[in-house]
This record gives sequence, structure tokens and C-alpha cells, in this order.
Amino acid sequence: MTFLGKPQYEKNWRRRAEDGPSAEEARPNEWLSPPPINRSRLAASYNEAGHAVASFRYDKPVYSIEVDDEGGGFFRHSPPEPMPRAGVDDTKAWNWLVANVEFDIDFVRTQGLILLAAPAAVERAIGEPLGCGDDLDRADCLIASLRWPLWDRCQLYKEIAGEAGKLIYAFWEETEALAKRLYDVGFLHEAEIKQIIRRSFAGRVIILGETDELRQRSAPAP
Repeated sequence: MTFLGKPQYEKNWRRRAEDGPSAEEARPNEWLSPPPINRSRLAASYNEAGHAVASFRYDKPVYSIEVDDEGGGFFRHSPPEPMPRAGVDDTKAWNWLVANVEFDIDFVRTQGLILLAAPAAVERAIGEPLGCGDDLDRADCLIASLRWPLWDRCQLYKEIAGEAGKLIYAFWEETEALAKRLYDVGFLHEAEIKQIIRRSFAGRVIILGETDELRQRSAPAP
């Protein structure tokens, strides 16, 4: 039996051997090529992961984290309200609160660290705190609520920012795992967040020293 396609096959094979692949053959396979990275979505994923890891570290509730393709992110400590409050701007409400209430220093430190853990994570991941303006502004307003002299408030801001950077450095495996998963699926609920974080938490202990500097040590053998 004669294979009718053989002459054409041999002709094409010789042409490829002599001239190289055609432009059509050299085109990369779109199905095999990885999709381009959405930088805004990636930054938002590390932003929300930073919030979640810092909250988990200080035993604060984490209900869900969410990102979209435009770089928007949502971090929730509790379930969202069934009906949104008409005409209420969360940022303005936050600014009013910190302008009219003098918080305890421990509260300011903890909440400030949770806020500043986000830009610390984003900057470590992509080289700049992209999309972290709200977190930086909220941390600044929070520290301003102490009514301290300007110099003291600036020093406290630098101290909390430094602690946030050290925390993200110490828990980078957890932050990265959470951010990658969030980037892929767009939404993570409390149970999955804890599951991802605890996989890397196992066998590691982070303690706060007398000077509030984060120190890492291996957990004692069971």
C-alpha cells in the first residue's frame, strides 16, 4: 500500500532542514505560553496577604481577602453588612474616627503594624509599594490620633514601619504562598487563609523582645 502523503512530507522535511521553520511554525504556541502577569492584581494580592499574615500573627480575626484585575483589594475582619450604608465613605469615616478619638498606644502599634505590613509585602515582592496609598495614609492618621509632638509621632511611625518590614521578612513564606493563591483565585475565605498560613507556621515561633524587635528562633523539638 502506498502512503500518498509521503512525498509531500519528505518535501516539507527537506525544506525545514535547509531553510529552517517557517514564520507560522516558529510562532509560539499560545496554549502553552503562560499568561502575562497583571502587575496591579499581583500588588493587590501581596497587599491583602500582608494584612492577613500580620492579623494572624496578632490573633486578630480575618474573615476574607479579595482582589480584582484593576488592582482593587478588600480585607475584612468580619462579614460584610447585608445592606451597604448609603452615602458612607469608609476612608472618611476612618479619618473622622482617628481625628476625634485618642487610641491606646498598644492599639495604635498593633493596628499600625497590620496596616503597614501591606506596603512592606508589596515592596518586597515587586520593588515598590504600588497601590498602598490608603494603607500609608490610614497608618499616618492613626498615629496622629495620639496627639504626641510631631517628632515623637514620626519616630513611632518609623518604628512601626520597621517592625512591619521585619514581620514580613520573618513570615515571607506565608505571605508569598497566600499572595500567589489569592492572585490565582481572586477570593479567599477565613478557613483557606488559615490553612495556607498554618502550613508554613508549623515548627516556627516568632516572639517580641523587650525592645519590640522581632526575633525568630526554631521551635523546640517535640
